[in-house]
Amino acid sequence: MLAELGERRSDSETLWNAARALWRKEIGHADLASGRLLAAAHADEDLLRTAACRMTSASEVFEVLHLVKAALPHLDDLDLDALINLCDVEQPLTQDDMAAGIFYGDLQRWLAPRPATAHALVKKILDTPAQTRGNLLGAAWMAWFGIDPQAAASELLAACTRVEAPLPSLTCWIAGRMLAELPNEPVHATRLEDLILRRISSADAQEHRAGLAAATSLLHLRRRFDGALRKQIDSGDAEARAYVVRALSREAEAFLVADVFFEWLQRCVALDETYAGVLSELDYTLSTLLRPGSQLIDGVFGFFESWVAAQPQAKGGRDGRFAEQFDQCANKILEQPHLSARMVTQWMLKDGLAFPSAIAGVISRVDHRRGGSSLRFDPALLVTATESDFRFLGKRVLGFLIEVDHMLSLALSLLDVTDAKNRVHPMMRWLLLQEIGYDYPSTTAKQLRIHVGSTVDPETTTLLLDIAAELDAHLADLDDLPRLRELALPRAVRREFQKARAKQMENSMREGRKNSALTQLMSTVHVKAGESSFQYVQNEFSQPMHFTSHSISVEFPRRESLDSVGNAYRMHTLRVAKRGDA
Repeated sequence: MLAELGERRSDSETLWNAARALWRKEIGHADLASGRLLAAAHADEDLLRTAACRMTSASEVFEVLHLVKAALPHLDDLDLDALINLCDVEQPLTQDDMAAGIFYGDLQRWLAPRPATAHALVKKILDTPAQTRGNLLGAAWMAWFGIDPQAAASELLAACTRVEAPLPSLTCWIAGRMLAELPNEPVHATRLEDLILRRISSADAQEHRAGLAAATSLLHLRRRFDGALRKQIDSGDAEARAYVVRALSREAEAFLVADVFFEWLQRCVALDETYAGVLSELDYTLSTLLRPGSQLIDGVFGFFESWVAAQPQAKGGRDGRFAEQFDQCANKILEQPHLSARMVTQWMLKDGLAFPSAIAGVISRVDHRRGGSSLRFDPALLVTATESDFRFLGKRVLGFLIEVDHMLSLALSLLDVTDAKNRVHPMMRWLLLQEIGYDYPSTTAKQLRIHVGSTVDPETTTLLLDIAAELDAHLADLDDLPRLRELALPRAVRREFQKARAKQMENSMREGRKNSALTQLMSTVHVKAGESSFQYVQNEFSQPMHFTSHSISVEFPRRESLDSVGNAYRMHTLRVAKRGDA
């Protein structure tokens, strides 16, 4: 490539385009010819200054940083001013981007065998500190620390007396990195810990956050920060909770081995959806602990109960916050019938509205029509349940759930408890016939007959068939009644309603597609509507395919049709019912 470029190698645009062409060919290979090409031209034109000029947009930063990183192993020295300038240009374009972290990691490894250069770079940055130079300062200081930890730590402690922004936060962060790498307890360890403790109690918000970040990053390694963090959490510091939870998520194995994972987790139950990103990390971590046969399931369930109890009371019969914030955990629980049965039974039996409302949000994810897991109560947890408890469960099912499949699945699972004839059968006619069967007679009769096929108890079979027969007879009586044309909606009104509904659905789908990844990646072509379609592939049109009509029917609860206000009051009454109520 150098031979092909000849004299044109002095033109930065030509040189970088050539390096980029090499980079595209070497992806997946250890030998980075693109970096050797740029290093060879570095003597003629400073690589770092050229790189800074090419960072004109966020989309180009990754390419530039990668090429500079590829050249680093082949460079003997760098212009420190040019390196600082590159950092100043790059930082605003790569906030929260892994590309920058990878680059500074390689830069630290390049500086490691050059402690004098690293020390000089630290001195130069300290002369004019800036927030944009934090990563560069950390890489230089840690490279120096790796060769001469005592001198680097002493310099850091000396720099802590300076108050220029953003030095207090940066020195605290670097102190945390130093403590993480200290193998033993050298002289400066206590003073570095004191530095972080002072930042934790600082009144300045930025310094306070820096102290929390440093302390929690060491929480699995050092115990000296425990008291300060507990004090902050107990005082209601939401940020302290968030930092601790993030540390628990990222170093879960170390905390579990030390047997303090759930102790810290219970202190952070008040963390709410304001810190959705932190809860998302925790959600993934806890979902890995819900594997079959895990001995940690009790601890995870205990945290879930404490978290739900700590959240503000939600309005309505279904609270989706738990299912949304712990999405992966909810799915893991629903995938394992014994876990879902345990959670549904325990939370439905609890007094108050918080737990049944939260489990209703989880149950709403189960779709029987798409092969979802069948919902059940856990008979092992109902061994000592009284008739009052069973009626209480029945009211919870009716008051908090709205899907007939969910209600029937849970109601029929009560027939699996021990001595069901004496404990459950007496209430089944009320639950299946007068309540669920009244609102959904067709579906209820159908599901009862299906359930009979898997039942071996003759008395249960007789009970279910009798209830199904009564529902069928009631439907037959209704079908025999004459239909009054006077009560039917005029055709014009029905047509207007259908058009308005179709328009509403179209607008809803259009809004939903606006932010989809597929819409952003692909072009949208609008075509006229019709009764058939065709494809255009390889310059040829396919034969037209004619559309057919398709519809889905959903049984609507009868009480909602007859008296929606009265039904809302009935649902509220069922939700607030107490054990022992008639």
